[in-house]
Amino acid sequence: MALFLVKMAIIMGSKMHRILGISLFVSVFIFSCSENSKEQEPVIEKENPEAVIAHGEVDTLSVSDTLKNKGKITMEEILESFRYCKETAENNLQCKYFIAKAIHDYFGVSDFRLKGNYVDFENIHPIVRSSTKWRNLGLAKSQKTLDEAQDLANKGKPVLAIHTDSKLGHVVIVMPGKLEKAMSWGGLNCPEVACFFMVQDMESFVDRSIAFAWGSPEGIEIFARE
Repeated sequence: MALFLVKMAIIMGSKMHRILGISLFVSVFIFSCSENSKEQEPVIEKENPEAVIAHGEVDTLSVSDTLKNKGKITMEEILESFRYCKETAENNLQCKYFIAKAIHDYFGVSDFRLKGNYVDFENIHPIVRSSTKWRNLGLAKSQKTLDEAQDLANKGKPVLAIHTDSKLGHVVIVMPGKLEKAMSWGGLNCPEVACFFMVQDMESFVDRSIAFAWGSPEGIEIFARE
């Protein structure tokens, strides 16, 4: 009888040892997976509004209260976010979506956001050309076109100037303000624009004449959203 009890104790002890071993292995495995999962999660600087905006983690309108002003985001704030995008990008192509994002965030227009993604700037021209929501005001070399563009921008309408003669089709946003004479544009009175240059050594701006975006009005067309 004593021998039988000893054998049972040995068997039970062996089983308990295996159970404890399995439990320990499972615990280690779960902990390891958890740690790996944490390491693979992208780190977004939630305390940095410009980083949040540039990476598109949330709609900029929802974080505007954490920026300089209260309420609607300003084009100056969008420019700061664009600069952050360029500074942290591996190459010039990674911020090509930003003009479409700027139009969305400033005007609330989602025409250039397809399947949850903002289109690259060279795809904006085909969209406005084919859309019934956008009207072609005419060529930028016409003072009448520039006058109408400024008037609509002052009324809060989205107005875009696009270099339609170029395959890339650089796009600028006409801003509210007053027309100013630009001698490089043959003395035309020109509006101020927001211009986001992808090339590193070209300075982007949101408060200069359209003449700083292009040396002449040739090949530039202006579109306004109805």
